[in-house]
Amino acid sequence: MRVGIDLAKTKRWEALVKKHPQRVGTIFTEEELAHCRKKGLHAHESMAALWAVREAAGKALGIGFFRSGWQDAYVSWSEYGAPILHLKGNFKKRADERERWAGGAGCR
Repeated sequence: MRVGIDLAKTKRWEALVKKHPQRVGTIFTEEELAHCRKKGLHAHESMAALWAVREAAGKALGIGFFRSGWQDAYVSWSEYGAPILHLKGNFKKRADERERWAGGAGCR
């Protein structure tokens, strides 16, 4: 198992949202955007955190965002508010490859 970690600057996300508000719709899912909007003036902080989750997932898989779509890793929330990481596209393919290599000992 590999671990990925990432930090994202909230001021950078605040500036991105102000300068290119339409871009966040291509990066985040509707559920993620709804979650961020609930944060009001702190929405950019949640966007930074969600971006860091994607980056960390890519690092843990050893691919970053190489040949991946913005939404190949995304977060949803359980009925109790616990975050759930979902993988699709190249992220999912790489996770499946790593699980086979590890003999099925990987995480989902």
